Amino acid sequence: CDYSPASADLAISVGSTTYSSSTDYVSWFSNYGTCVQIYAPGTSIYSAKAGDSDGFATMSGTSMACPHVSGVAALMLSEQP
Repeated sequence: CDYSPASADLAISVGSTTYSSSTDYVSWFSNYGTCVQIYAPGTSIYSAKAGDSDGFATMSGTSMACPHVSGVAALMLSEQP
């Protein structure tokens, strides 16, 4: 919790999960512990490919988990600004 971005007062620290055999697990590459406030799917996410206007790729990382959390946060804030 001593380093950015988790150390920022208003940050939402996101970890990644991997779905396997009907269970979610913390992804091997994800942060974990008391500094992580929420986990979201972050493994094998089908996403737009950078640098290719027509391309898509399957990617993994906490950067793939963050959009899930951003969407939920936006919905929550729309109900209680």
